[in-house]
Amino acid sequence: MNVNREVWILAEHREGELEDITFELASAGKRVADKLDGSLSAVIFSEQIADMTNRLASHAISKIFIINDSSLREYTTEAYAETLSRLAQERRPEIILCGVTPFGSDIAYGLAARLETGLITDCVSLDVNDDGLLAGEKTVYNERLQAKIICSSVKPHIATISPGVCDVRLPKPGNKAEVVTLTPEPFSAKRYARITGTVRADLKKIPLDQAEVIVSGGRGIGGPEGFDALEKLAELLGGCVGASLVACDNGWVPEDRHIGQTGLIVSPRLYLAVGISGSIYHAMGMKDSKYIVAINKDRNAPIFRLADLGIVGDWRETVNELTDHLTEIERDS
Repeated sequence: MNVNREVWILAEHREGELEDITFELASAGKRVADKLDGSLSAVIFSEQIADMTNRLASHAISKIFIINDSSLREYTTEAYAETLSRLAQERRPEIILCGVTPFGSDIAYGLAARLETGLITDCVSLDVNDDGLLAGEKTVYNERLQAKIICSSVKPHIATISPGVCDVRLPKPGNKAEVVTLTPEPFSAKRYARITGTVRADLKKIPLDQAEVIVSGGRGIGGPEGFDALEKLAELLGGCVGASLVACDNGWVPEDRHIGQTGLIVSPRLYLAVGISGSIYHAMGMKDSKYIVAINKDRNAPIFRLADLGIVGDWRETVNELTDHLTEIERDS
């Protein structure tokens, strides 16, 4: 029996900064570890981690495995999943949690196959039953039902957690974590895929229901030319442009940009509603966004009841000022 009863999370980072999903995994992992009377550890692939260890420790992580290998600078599923599976076979964690992201999901599938264990994907909640088995809940049948799936006795249990479903615990800056730096054996197996180059994604082609940031315009935009300003702002924010039904019906934007009860249902991390009154039909399509910012000249517009931040005023002035500020930041970075 594994006396350590470790729960691992796969930490994600970009350009030296930890991604939000890492802290959501830490919150979920801590709850599961407490039920097992175990400990929470993080695994991170990185050569340079700067102050990331301090931030991880502040989120109740007691041990951090740093996989430091120059041969892993180029990501491939085979190399990363094989490296992590070797570590798991050596350390024998009870549970491994990954995010529902391109990186996390890709590794989770490869890891489960190599370890010949089960995988619960797209979880919205996690628990441990009386037998110490991981149980995950996920939506099925186009989100009409919720299923509870329990892992078998084969360890480790692996699960992926959807972004935005776990509340992040407040950090405790004084916490300390044991840091273990590992230099694994070089990955020598045949690589079936390799990266030959990278291209910047065309944000206009990303499906709206997959976008993390959406800038939406409504009747208040006044016409198609107003959406040019929203396109520029969305590009600076790394997002896409959406629209209300009125804007689509008027031909200002394509129909596939329509967000609402009869259009797309979205839940981005950030939703900017510009010149949108916020009818119930539109609200049904975006109310589950993590953060909602509304810009409208009508202080009584229903959209403000949904907004985390509301700005009453002319949308052009606000959008232009925000765009200028973001452009300056991008130029200086």
